[in-house]
Amino acid sequence: MDTKKTLAQIHEGKLRADALADVLAQAPFHSLTPILSEVFQRKAGGITPVDLLQDYDRRAPLFSTGTISQRELCRFQSLFFDVMPGDYESVCLSPAAPLGSCAALTKLGQNERLSALRRAELVSDSTVVLAAHAASRRKEKMNHPSAMYDTVNLATFHRLLRLQRFAGHPEWTQHFEILGTVTAGRQPGKNHFHQETVARHIQLWIDFFRHLNRNGYDFRHIRFAISYLPLMEQLLQAYGVDRQAVTSRSLQGGYDYFSQWGIPLPPSAPSLQTLDDFFSSQADDRPRRYLLQFEEQYLRRLRADNPDVAFSYELNRKLGFGYFTGLCFHGYATTAAGEEVDLIDGGVSDWTAQLLSDRHELTVSSSLGAELAVRLFRAL
Repeated sequence: MDTKKTLAQIHEGKLRADALADVLAQAPFHSLTPILSEVFQRKAGGITPVDLLQDYDRRAPLFSTGTISQRELCRFQSLFFDVMPGDYESVCLSPAAPLGSCAALTKLGQNERLSALRRAELVSDSTVVLAAHAASRRKEKMNHPSAMYDTVNLATFHRLLRLQRFAGHPEWTQHFEILGTVTAGRQPGKNHFHQETVARHIQLWIDFFRHLNRNGYDFRHIRFAISYLPLMEQLLQAYGVDRQAVTSRSLQGGYDYFSQWGIPLPPSAPSLQTLDDFFSSQADDRPRRYLLQFEEQYLRRLRADNPDVAFSYELNRKLGFGYFTGLCFHGYATTAAGEEVDLIDGGVSDWTAQLLSDRHELTVSSSLGAELAVRLFRAL
C-alpha cells in the first residue's frame, strides 16, 4: 500500500476519513486493539526528547501540574475524612475506567474523554465510576435477602481529566481534583429512599463547610438550590423551550433561558407557593406532589437544623439534563471578595438501575470541586 498516497487522499477529501472510521468502529476489539497498539508503538518510536518537551509546552493545560499544592490538597482531604459518616467507605479509584463509562450511563459524549486502548478511558467523572463500583457491591447484596436493602456509600478524591477547554471560566482547568460521593440502594417505599438520601448528602456538605471554616477556610453565605428534573421538563414543555438549545449552552454562566424564552417565573423561589399558578394550569400533578413531600419531610428539617444556610428552588437550572433523572441540587458559597461560586452538584440518577437492569435500584451522587474550593476559599 502506498501510505503517502493514502494519507494525501484523506487530506484532500478523496478518501473519506469517516469511512475509514466506520470500518474500524465495526471491528471487534480483539482485532482492533493489536492494530492500534502497533500504530502507537510506531508513533512513539519516532518521538525525540525535544519533541516531547515541545508537546509538553504546547499542550500545557493538559500536561502541566495543577494550580494547588499537593500538600494543601492532602490537608483538605484530611478535613473531609474528619466529618465523613461512619457508614461511608473511602476508596481509591483506578486512573482508568471501562470505555464508555460516561457515554453508556449518561447522555454526555465521548469526545470530552481521553479514550485509551484495551477498551479503556481515563477517568473524567469519578462519580460515574463510583456508581459502577457501588453497583458491583449491590449485585452481591441482591443475592442475599437479608442484605437486599443495605445501601452502599462510597467517597473518593480523584483527579479528573477533560479534553474540552472551558472558555470564560479561567478558574476551570482541564485536570482537577474532585471529591465525589455516591449512595446506591434499593427503593423500599415510594420516594423515601432518594429524598432522604439527597437530604443526607446536603447535610454532609453543610457539615464539611462548617468544619472547613473552623480550619482555615472562609465559606460565606452558604446556600443550596433544589431542582426536580420532571418539573424542569414540565416547564420547558409548557413554555415551548428547546431543551437542546438550553443544554448546548449549559456551561455559559450568564445564559438565562427564562429571559430568552419569556418564562414569567422567577429563576429562583424560596417556596413552592411561587408556582401555584403554574401548577394549577398543569394536568400532571405529580411533580408538585413529589416536591411537597420532599419539602414537608426533609427540606423543612434541613432548614430547622441549619438556620444559617439558605435553601431555595432553582427553577432555571441548565445542567443535569441527561445526567440526573429526578431530584438534584447545587451548593453555593460566597468568597471573602463577594463572588458566589457553584461548588457542589448532586442528584438522583438511574445509573445503578441501568447497570443492574433493575428499575428499583437508585443512585444518589454529589461532588465538590476540591481544587476550586482550596483556591478560592482559603482564609488569607
